[in-house]
Formats: sequence, C-alpha cells, structure tokens
Amino acid sequence: GFGGDRTLWAGLSAGLTRAGRRVLAPDLPGHGETQIDAKAPEALSRGLADLMHQTLDVPAHVVAHSMGAVPAVALAEAGAVRSLTLIAPVGVGLRIDDTFIHGLAGAKTSGEVAHLLQRTIEMPLPLSSDSLDRIAEATNQGRLKDLAATLVGASGQSVSLRAPLARLADSIPIRIVAPHRDRILDWSDMVTVAPRIAVHHLPRAGHMAMWDAAPELLDILRDATES
Repeated sequence: GFGGDRTLWAGLSAGLTRAGRRVLAPDLPGHGETQIDAKAPEALSRGLADLMHQTLDVPAHVVAHSMGAVPAVALAEAGAVRSLTLIAPVGVGLRIDDTFIHGLAGAKTSGEVAHLLQRTIEMPLPLSSDSLDRIAEATNQGRLKDLAATLVGASGQSVSLRAPLARLADSIPIRIVAPHRDRILDWSDMVTVAPRIAVHHLPRAGHMAMWDAAPELLDILRDATES
C-alpha cells in the first residue's frame, strides 16, 4: 500500500510459509529499499514481472493491499497471475482520505507518521519507535509526493480498476477483502464490483487489515493459494 513496504507482510508471510507456500514480498517502486522510483500509479509495476519470472513459478498467486492493487492488476493483465486477492483495494470507488495520502507523503517526523498510521487500524499501533523513525526518514526523502499528486484528483481517486477487474474475473479467481472500519477508503465501494468477484467481509478491521485481522486474513490467503 501507499507508503508501506515488505515488512508489513512479515506476519502473513510467516504464516503462509508455515502452510507450505513459497512467498515473495517485494518493495514496490518508490517504496522501501528499492531504488526504482514511481511518480505515477502506472509506474508501480516496473520490474515486478521480471522479478516474478526470475524467482517464482509463473503464473503465481498475487496478494496486494490498497494501492498495491494497481500493479497487481497490471501483472494479471500481463498473464503472470494465477489468482488475485486484493485487500482494501484502490480503484473501485471515488472516496479516499486525501489528508492521509498527502500527509504521509510529506510527513517529517515520527510523530506525524504515528498519527497518520493510527487512522489505518483499530488496534493500538504495533510499531516501535525505531520503525516509526525509519518510516519518517523514508518520507523525508519526498519519494511519495509525485505519486500522491497523481493518485488523488480533484474529486477523489484518479485510478479506476473496475473494468479490468471485471474482465479478469472471467479468466482467474479474484477475491476482494473489505474491512468495514476502513477510514482511508469506503468499504461499501468494494462490494459493488463484478458478480464473479468474491468479497470477504472483515467487520472489525480497519484499512490495515493485516494488522487488525491477521488470523482471519491468513485463513483467506491459505484458501486462495491452495492450488
């Protein structure tokens, strides 16, 4: 998701590994330790298909969170995906908390980061002061500002994935996980997608469902990646 990195998947990755899955959790362009930048959503898939072909048996099951739905759909359209599981995805409705997006893109201190990230979950923020300092150091580099400006338009989200998801649902299994306490996106948009797309409801989870509802989400992902 926007401003996140591969470490956010550590718990789910460990659970899937214990279930016998091979897991690849890359940093998206513009995020984490990757040196590839992304100034617009369409750049988020740069290099991912090559990485998958070099590392995994392709097509592979792809799981994505929030803004990560953009490169996930691009990979699916390129034929590199066996199934898609999208957690609180962007691109299915106009509403987005632009204060969160622009705030995180311009955050200077760990305190700002902490306040903003607390909006994404219902539980207390499960990050150490060192982790918050690391995120603030990354946001201070300004790598997210151009991406934020192109992700959010004057009326809301600038990305729409509804049509490509409807097309893809005819050929691969697609699941959307809708956390009902999401304050960044509107969960009700996530349930109005094409009828072939399965929707899983998490009534007590916020936008960062991998923190708020890890056991339930792990069950969903084990089923999604079973074959």
